[in-house]
Amino acid sequence: MLNHNQLTLTEIDKTILESYKTLVVGLANYLGDGYELVLHSLEDVDRSVIKIVNSYTGRKEGAPITNLALSMLEKIENEQHGDYISYFSEKNGMHMKSTTIAIRGERNRVIGLLCINFNM
Repeated sequence: MLNHNQLTLTEIDKTILESYKTLVVGLANYLGDGYELVLHSLEDVDRSVIKIVNSYTGRKEGAPITNLALSMLEKIENEQHGDYISYFSEKNGMHMKSTTIAIRGERNRVIGLLCINFNM
């Protein structure tokens, strides 16, 4: 796996991630309150959440990336699943169906993740 603790984003990478914020808000509005949408930047995994809507896992903007998200990223990178992976998980007693989608930037590097969690 790439060392995402040391990922430096270009200005184009940052613009790409910034453009996803509107997508996150629009999808959350369309899908409704049962869906948590989390946008991660991999530039700083200790403060990776750059946008979150309908947070029922207790995370806020500026929160670190979870070990689960990092493990999904590793699967995406190493197991050739394509740029997304769907799975079932549990957090704080909530059963969720989740999808982690890689966001690629300049030079086709993974620069962020869009995570969608459905509270079942």
